[in-house]
Amino acid sequence: MVISLILASFISQKPAITNGLICMALLGLGLVRELVRGRGSQAVKDVILDIDYFTLALLAGLFIIIGGLTKVGVIERISLLIVHLGGRGGSTFVVFSVVVWLSVLVSGFVDNIPMWPLCFRLCRGG
Repeated sequence: MVISLILASFISQKPAITNGLICMALLGLGLVRELVRGRGSQAVKDVILDIDYFTLALLAGLFIIIGGLTKVGVIERISLLIVHLGGRGGSTFVVFSVVVWLSVLVSGFVDNIPMWPLCFRLCRGG
């Protein structure tokens, strides 16, 4: 799966849904494989029961919140504040240090997985 996702990342003009389709296709292929091996509908039931729905809901909520903050302009304002801390000359070292220390402080309270999309949006400027 990882190799197919890496290869898909080299395609320049692909739809945004490509990675999701690759994952779903591989899930379907795995289910068909289990059905062919003779496990029947029990394989489908086991896969559905093994899905971590709490984590999926958490990540979906996280992306909704970050998307909302981006849409309203909060992320852009935070990124502009960090850039202004760099001064008029735009000291890259100061901006980099602020981003790193902000990440260190926030990741002490928030897990690194939810922290990644926030930092990505901050560094992009909204």
